[in-house]
Formats: sequence, structure tokens, C-alpha cells
Amino acid sequence: MSTDNDLEEKKVSFLKRFAAEPCVRQTYLYSFTGGLVVGSLSFMFTSHVRKSIARGFGMFGATMGVYWIYCRYNYFKEQEQLKKISEILASKALELGSQPNDPIISEFKK
Repeated sequence: MSTDNDLEEKKVSFLKRFAAEPCVRQTYLYSFTGGLVVGSLSFMFTSHVRKSIARGFGMFGATMGVYWIYCRYNYFKEQEQLKKISEILASKALELGSQPNDPIISEFKK
């Protein structure tokens, strides 16, 4: 019994960590939707099941790759901007007379 619970907890913790990664949810949603739309439209116009499935999966993979790169690039760019802003705020607070070991300054420097 305990091994089943441990295995279940490991699965849940993996899924939570995976879903907590930035851009994962949006990437899968856009990829799934794009693949479904392309596959459905392809089937509607050609009535070839195999070709439609292949096109749908191809669109899924292409959308996933392209959107993942785009989203991660924007995420890291935003993180750099936030880091610069926090450094500017920390230096401004030091200029205005805060002590270097002040908890507010240490929060900005993270």
C-alpha cells in the first residue's frame, strides 16, 4: 500500500513541477489547438485520414517548437529587465540613505 502511495505522490509532484515551469501550459494549449484545427481542416477538405493525422501532428510539433522558443526568449528577457530594475531600485535606496544590510535592500538584490 505504501509503495502505491509513494508512486502516486511522485507522479503528482512531477506533474506539479512540470506545470509550474514557465511557458509549458501556453505551449501545450496552443500546440494542441493548432494541431487539432489543421488536422480537422485537412480531413474536411481531403478526406484522407492518414494525411490529416500526419498534418495535425506535424502542426502540433512545429507549433510547440516555435512557441516554446518564443515564450522562453520573452521570459528570460523579462527576467533580465526585472533584475536591472531591482538593481536600480537598490542603488537608489542606498543613495537615499538606507543601510546596505537593510532587509529592503537585500530583497532588491535577489
